[in-house]
Amino acid sequence: MNALVVDNISKTFITKNKKKVHAISNTSFTINENEFVCILGPSGGGKSTLLNIIAGFEEPTSGQVIAHGQKINGPSPSRIMVFQEFALFPWLSVLDNISFGLEMKGMGRAKRYEHAKYYVALVGLEKFVDSYPSELSGGMKQRVAIARALAMQPDILLMDEPFGALDAYTRENLQQELLNIWEKERKTVLFVTHSVDEAVTMADKIIIMAGSPGTIHNEISNTLDRKRVNTEPGFVELKAQIQKYVQSAGNLNASLKN
Repeated sequence: MNALVVDNISKTFITKNKKKVHAISNTSFTINENEFVCILGPSGGGKSTLLNIIAGFEEPTSGQVIAHGQKINGPSPSRIMVFQEFALFPWLSVLDNISFGLEMKGMGRAKRYEHAKYYVALVGLEKFVDSYPSELSGGMKQRVAIARALAMQPDILLMDEPFGALDAYTRENLQQELLNIWEKERKTVLFVTHSVDEAVTMADKIIIMAGSPGTIHNEISNTLDRKRVNTEPGFVELKAQIQKYVQSAGNLNASLKN
C-alpha cells in the first residue's frame, strides 16, 4: 500500500477583496511507505499549501489526499508537521516540550516522560533535558521540534523548510542527524526545501513544483547510495540535472507573472 496518494489536487483561495488566487492545480503523485521525498521549486509554486493540505490544515478545492488508504479530512496525529519556525513553548523545558503532545493524548506523566526521554536521546539533547528554549541554539531548538514530532509516533512526517533559518554548518549537521533518525525510525517523510544540494543529499525522490497555480514540473528518482558525498561525480551530475529543472521551473513562474 502507498503511504500517501495525492490525487488531482487543486486549491483556490478567496482574498478579502473577493479575488481568486489559484495556488495549486491538478497535482498528483504517490509516496511509498518509508520513502523520503523532497519537494523543490521557486517561491509561489504551492509547496507549503500542498503540505498544509496533506497535514489536514487546509481543504483542497478539488481532488483528494489518501493516507494509508483513508481520505484526509482534517489534522491527525498520524501526520505531524515540523515548521521552519521552531514553535516551541518558551515556558516549558525541553522534556516538557517534547512530551506536550503526549500529555494532550492523555498519557500519564511517568509514561510520557519515559517516552519523551527516548527521543531526547535520539536527537542528542540528554544534557539539555531541563533547559528552556531561550537557553538553546537554533539547531538545538529544531532538534527539539523534530523530537516532539517523532514522539507522537506519526506515520508521515511533514517538514516545511525545517533547516531554512539555520547556518550552513548547523544545517549540514542536522541533515545527517535527520537521516540517521529516519533510518532508525523508518518514517515516511515529505520535506519541502529550496536547496537542491539538500534534496540530493536526503531524498529518495525529488518532486519539482512550478507555475502559478503550482503543479508538478518534474519527478526524479534518486538512486545514489545512501552514503552520499557532494563532491562525488554521481552527486554532482544529479545536482546539475535538477538545477536545470529548477531553473526551468523558475523561468515558468516568471513568465506567468509577466
